[in-house]
Amino acid sequence: MKKTLYCLTFFLVLTGFKKDKEAASIRITDVERPVTSSRNSFYVSNKAPLQASSFIRLPIGSIEPGGWVLECLKREKN
Repeated sequence: MKKTLYCLTFFLVLTGFKKDKEAASIRITDVERPVTSSRNSFYVSNKAPLQASSFIRLPIGSIEPGGWVLECLKREKN
């Protein structure tokens, strides 16, 4: 019985560490800043000769809070 339990545990551990093919193909990179070599035609950004912005400011009102964020903002307001 003990031997069977050890074999079963060993088998479960081995199958638990089996890598998925899709997970193995995913490659993650870490960058200091996003690439700013191309311009975004959807939003107004810095124009030449200014340096391109790493992040573009979205127009006011383009993002509306909802769910728990909206509830927190309502409570903070009152």
